[in-house]
Amino acid sequence: MALEKRIVLLPEQTPETLAANDLFAVYDAGTGRWNKITKDNLSAALLGGTLGSAAYADTGDFDPAGAAAAVTAGTLGLVIGTNVQAHSANLTLWAAVAPTSYSTLTGAETLTNKRLTRRTVTAAYSATITPNGDTTDILNIGALTGNLTIANPTGTPIDGDRLAIRLLQDGTGSRTVSFGTAYAFGTDVTAALIPSTASAKWEMVFQYHATDAKWRAVGIARGF
Repeated sequence: MALEKRIVLLPEQTPETLAANDLFAVYDAGTGRWNKITKDNLSAALLGGTLGSAAYADTGDFDPAGAAAAVTAGTLGLVIGTNVQAHSANLTLWAAVAPTSYSTLTGAETLTNKRLTRRTVTAAYSATITPNGDTTDILNIGALTGNLTIANPTGTPIDGDRLAIRLLQDGTGSRTVSFGTAYAFGTDVTAALIPSTASAKWEMVFQYHATDAKWRAVGIARGF
């Protein structure tokens, strides 16, 4: 059975009023005694040293049973970074920050003067390219040297996610571009608007519609 260990301040003492030689009391259920530790020795141990037997002493004042036997010495042996966390000056800085001054992972906050860095992926031309909707906001595809199929995006998109695809024809031109079944075109933005002129550049924007489970074509820009 593990021995109970409790650490308490001496009566009528607080961390703010402790002097250099004031004591902490450590209760050892194995001996039924309160062992006292000097503040100086404890500080030395926390700075990487070893708290040896000199820091312990027998005192009837801390013996709830009133026993007079000597207290067996022990070793605390605390190691910074292993047994205790080293102090960081950043903790002092964070302590002064009001809770309303930072955002949380699940809270509803308004971000002001912040920039969202778009996740840009570059892919060399191949006959079939599959975007990853979980890791890509902008997909730059190299010059089309042959016909291209843009397959259904992988990942788990949420309603309103956007995917921009940038393309260009090579010096020959007339390369066709087709899309997987997860893409949807309406009457305003159609696949017929894709340019075929040699060296033509264009960009298409798709937005995910959760109800339809489709990436809707919501924009195309040409003539660059």
